[in-house]
Amino acid sequence: MFKFLLSLSCTFLLVGCHHSDDSFEVIHYEEDLNLAPANPDRGFYDSTYDLTTKYDYNPFLSAKENGYTLVYTQLSLENFTKTQELPSSLLDTIEENFTKIKTAKVKTIFRITYRGGSGEDPQKEIILSHLQQLQPLLEKNSYLISVVQIGLIGAYGEWHSFTGEFAETNIDFVKNRKDVVNALADIFPNKYLQIRTPMHKEQLFGNSQNYYTETTKAMITPKNAYSKKINTRIAHHNDCFLASSDDAGTYDGNNLDFWKDYVKNDSLYTPMGGETCQDSGSFTTCSNALRSLKNFHWAFLNDKYNPDVIQRWKEEGCYDEIAKKLGYRLVLQNMKYFQTSKKLLLKLFIKNQGFSAPYVNYNISFSLKNKSHLFDFPQKFDTRKIPAQEVTLLETELNISKIPAGEYKLFLDINDSSTPIRFANKDIWQKETQNNLLMTVTIP
Repeated sequence: MFKFLLSLSCTFLLVGCHHSDDSFEVIHYEEDLNLAPANPDRGFYDSTYDLTTKYDYNPFLSAKENGYTLVYTQLSLENFTKTQELPSSLLDTIEENFTKIKTAKVKTIFRITYRGGSGEDPQKEIILSHLQQLQPLLEKNSYLISVVQIGLIGAYGEWHSFTGEFAETNIDFVKNRKDVVNALADIFPNKYLQIRTPMHKEQLFGNSQNYYTETTKAMITPKNAYSKKINTRIAHHNDCFLASSDDAGTYDGNNLDFWKDYVKNDSLYTPMGGETCQDSGSFTTCSNALRSLKNFHWAFLNDKYNPDVIQRWKEEGCYDEIAKKLGYRLVLQNMKYFQTSKKLLLKLFIKNQGFSAPYVNYNISFSLKNKSHLFDFPQKFDTRKIPAQEVTLLETELNISKIPAGEYKLFLDINDSSTPIRFANKDIWQKETQNNLLMTVTIP
């Protein structure tokens, strides 16, 4: 078997390729309504793991076996709040746990924490020193991290009950908070960083002083979305989802609509996730949960907490629907194709039935394969721009002029370099090759 990488004459827009739809053949695909593919960077996640714990087994293997592709892993540094230098033995343990994560083929929701509900935040100098020491290790393993929760300061790293240099009583508290966020962002230049409340985001990167000032200077816009600017990489996590009208202070109670609209907007372009914290009557009903998950474009949700809420969803009958729709759920609707001796034109219509767009720009390619040959056609397409509840047209032209005559299978591959993405359709997933079969093509 040999393999060629073929160039594309034109991609997606089909510039200069003029064929009316009447000349195209059409293939229709059927959604599998019972299927909840274990795709990466979405869904219910498993918790809680600590990267500083020395496990004598691989705990992440059971998470994978139970259908999770995401695990919440904290890096707890509570024993080093007064120590600038982290011991090499601790760094070795963290590295060992990343190796276990790699072996299990899961990805992490990552957060560094220094304390629980009591205790004090470390000095900024100590946090920055630790981040500098951790940087090479974290950069090396960043491909195993799905999203970073800012953490670092406040109780549980959840940005409340601040002390010391990060408390409101310190004249430089905004600058100090911003300094640690920027240091973390420098370690993960290609990751989204989730912050606990939208008011914190606007205070640090918008109005820069008053926590409750209703401005949108740091809010993401269609023009700056997906850029390297820090405000476009600051996403949101809600760890008291559906707890009350303001989700236990996640939103300023004096103007709920303003701050909820803020997060609804940002979550169009960034990952939204977190957990529930209590069963709160009418707030946690299935009808309200489904509506809120959709409106706020939720990508992932803790399957372990709050157990009362999870059990309620199972009893009321919406748990399975939530499992299917968290994040993206890609469904092939139909494909139009037109073939000549030199090219194969494709128009693939994809419906995202999930709550949100993918927040990772996955690799995407078509391939033609038979027993003797394999030809790949990589595509330039940002999968983050497949919005929820909409149909996206994937349009391309494959140059088949140099392909030997024969019968080939046409596959569509989407992956993050290791984990393949399965479409929620009947009869197209190929278990052996881990990709999606579109049709059979005959090259004359």
